[in-house]
Amino acid sequence: MTHLWRLISGNVPGGFALLLVILVSFAAIWEFIYRAGETLPTKTYRKWRLLGPLIIVVIYALLWVQTPPKLKPRLIAIFPDAGGLSSWQNQAIADITARSLRNTLERALINPWEGASDYTAPSLTVAKKAGYEVFKVEASVSSLEEVETKAQQLGHSVLKTLGDKKTLADPFNSKPDRKALEYYYWGRSEFLYGRLDSARIILSQAVSFDSVFIPALIALARCFELSGDRAGAHSLLITAVRQAATSSEAMLALGEYFLRGFEWDGTESALKVVLADEPMQPRAMLGLTHIHPDRLKDLYLNTPTALAEEAIRLDPAYEQARVVWVDQLTPKGYSAKARKILMQGLEINPESRELWLKLGALDIQFGNPEAARKIYQDLINKDPNDILATFNLGVVQYHTKQYDAALETFRQIQAMDGPVDHLYYLGMIYKIKEDREKARFYFYKRWERRSGTNDEFGQRAGRMVAEIDKKSRD
Repeated sequence: MTHLWRLISGNVPGGFALLLVILVSFAAIWEFIYRAGETLPTKTYRKWRLLGPLIIVVIYALLWVQTPPKLKPRLIAIFPDAGGLSSWQNQAIADITARSLRNTLERALINPWEGASDYTAPSLTVAKKAGYEVFKVEASVSSLEEVETKAQQLGHSVLKTLGDKKTLADPFNSKPDRKALEYYYWGRSEFLYGRLDSARIILSQAVSFDSVFIPALIALARCFELSGDRAGAHSLLITAVRQAATSSEAMLALGEYFLRGFEWDGTESALKVVLADEPMQPRAMLGLTHIHPDRLKDLYLNTPTALAEEAIRLDPAYEQARVVWVDQLTPKGYSAKARKILMQGLEINPESRELWLKLGALDIQFGNPEAARKIYQDLINKDPNDILATFNLGVVQYHTKQYDAALETFRQIQAMDGPVDHLYYLGMIYKIKEDREKARFYFYKRWERRSGTNDEFGQRAGRMVAEIDKKSRD
């Protein structure tokens, strides 16, 4: 119904320009046919002069509703100070401003990383390269009253810069308790600084002052989840969802909570509700890429690939979506397209570790180990404790038959408690070296740590143990 309303109201990209061109062209051609020849009866001419445009409008409407033009949101970033962590007051100004603008602007993506576990806020430079219109908080305040005043001033300034004459909306759907608001932003700041215990205590205070303040409930739930109390987190999120009938913020948090717990039914239902309310919500799109493709058939974007591609189209800075998109393409052999997607991301953020790691994995998979080696070595030079880069370097060494170097690298990974698959590769190296006892030891260790029937390397390790045992009996 949303698409149909946009069509009827003319709220479509380019308005009705294409339709008008078609209608004018039809009228001109039909008139020419009638005037230039003597074979078209006047009755037929008059009938189709009226019926033709009507049929064209109906066909246009049906096509538009089924395949509406892709809309591009306005990308807006509100950064506290220079885009990093700062005082809770400046973080509060940025958040309140962003919330007010979200409630004001119909087609805008504003600080979409807020509250996400897989989307680190980009730097100011990266945001600009991704197409965001960037605004910074430049204030020195101490009280909550000053925070709210500065947020309102910044919101008005942003609207003026954007040329939008709308009245700035309230940041919250209901007015929260003053103490709850202050404790929420204080606790949120502690959480962003990684002080989880302190954040949980302070956010609990916020909820005690206002038990239905949605942002505080969501933030406290995340603290509970990270502390291992999933039941407590679930209870808080359900409370938030029940209170937030007019907002998708709580539903998005609930869907991502289910996703992190591999609870697919909850993930599907929650994130589909979010997309129904916010059709341009990239985080909901990315979340749905993880469920079984058969569950996506009722969506317009009905494949994981289409969802990931759309998430990146909406928000080019969303690097995790870019990685997922590549993961969807590589099994189908689209190496060139996958590489292009990663390189476009690296143009936006040349320092992205995640994108470089994925590019290296792509090089390994499609037979370019030397390029992968250089990528991983560069990452290790920047950070000698980069476990994933070290592990992947070991994989490159293994595939290029540098077994002694790979053995040393995987032993490093073992000391760093790195990815469990290093045990499988150690087993394979000792198997190649014909050290059956050590090979069996590492294969068995990997099989012991299997995560289920879908754990490919775990299952392979189990088969290797059985093979070694059979040879020993023979």
